[in-house]
Parts: sequence; C-alpha cells; structure tokens
Amino acid sequence: MAQRSLDRRAEETEEQNNSRLSVMAQRGQDRKVEEIEEKINSRLSDMAQRGHERRAEETEGQRNSRLSAMVQHARERRLNVIEGQNHHQIQTFYVARTVLYSLFISEIMLGMCLITSLLLSARKRRIIRDSPCNAGPRM
Repeated sequence: MAQRSLDRRAEETEEQNNSRLSVMAQRGQDRKVEEIEEKINSRLSDMAQRGHERRAEETEGQRNSRLSAMVQHARERRLNVIEGQNHHQIQTFYVARTVLYSLFISEIMLGMCLITSLLLSARKRRIIRDSPCNAGPRM
C-alpha cells in the first residue's frame, strides 16, 4: 500500500516535471521567434530609413531618372506577360491544328477503307454473279 502511494507520487512528479519542461521548451521557442521577428523588423526599418535618406538627398534629375527606370521596368514586365500570353495562344493553336489534322487524316483513311471494302464487296458479288457456276441451265 505504501509502495503504491510512493509510485503514484513518483508518477505525478514525473508528469509535473515533463509538463514543466514542455512549458519551458515552448517559452524558449517563443522567445527565439520573437527575437527573429525583432531582427527582421529592425533590418526592414533600417532599409526603409536608408531609402528615405537616399531619396531626400537625390536631385530632381536623379528622381526623374529613377522614376523613368521604374516605368520602363513596368512596361517590360507587361510586355513579357503579353508575349507569354501570345506564346501560349500560338501553342494552343498549333496543338488544336495538329489534333484536327490527325482527325481529318483518320477520317480520310476510314473513308478510304470503307470505299475499298465496298469495292471489294461489289467485285466479289460481280465475280460470283458472273461465275459459270451461276450461269443457270444452258440451252
């Protein structure tokens, strides 16, 4: 009986230790995530600050040049998108044309087979009809 009580206390203590260690590990992970987020935010803030300082120092001509480059880059991106769409449409057209051409050839071949079959059938009938065995009684 006393041993069971000690075992229960040992189990509870072990569960409490595991729970405490789990909580500590979670807090450690949370701290690391916070530190990483703080570093990222600090770097982004520094980058934004440097950008503001550069823009404050740039002349009107430099600003116009930078904006012109941005506009040109946007135009090029749009053209690339349009070219990509055109390329896709051209590919789709050629695939459709190839499929339709294949179907057309298949239909022609099927028609030729049908005509050949009909001609052979007619030829067989003519041969049988014109056969001396089918001539009927001779007079």
